[in-house]
Amino acid sequence: LYMSRQGVVASSLVRKIVLGLDTLGLHRYELGVLRKSSKIFDISMDDISYWSTQGIRDSSWLPPTVEVPEPEMDTTGHAVDVLFLGNLNTPNNVEAVRWLLELVVPLVQQRRPGTTFCVAGSRPSREVVSLCRSMESVELLPNPPSPWPLYRRAKVLVNPARNGSGVQIKT
Repeated sequence: LYMSRQGVVASSLVRKIVLGLDTLGLHRYELGVLRKSSKIFDISMDDISYWSTQGIRDSSWLPPTVEVPEPEMDTTGHAVDVLFLGNLNTPNNVEAVRWLLELVVPLVQQRRPGTTFCVAGSRPSREVVSLCRSMESVELLPNPPSPWPLYRRAKVLVNPARNGSGVQIKT
């Protein structure tokens, strides 16, 4: 489901085709693996319910946990008002960054001039790089080694991804 949704929001025809081909036989393979498993742990009740409709019954919920490290003593990072952090190459996140920068940033800047935005994450696509460079109030941080200093710098964390599936762990 996740890969199919990525294909729907991919911006290029080539990417749509590649993602579509990636999903061929994936559901059947996934179902086969689950049927052969002696025990299944899933991170969301929604996923357990979905697999139950597919005949998979012996699943248990194992909620994700996040261990937050102690704050680093490095205080070189400056504060930022709004932070988006994620893989900057997947179609759903590229779409989210596009929406944030094209529609939200101008509205926020109208009402609160000087608001700063940071887009950070792995492997930024050309589109994300171009969008970030086109806006004075937006900082792009490609491939940060750790998310924790960024979280601590930000006043607001946004995750405007409209397409995806499963648990939004960062949210």
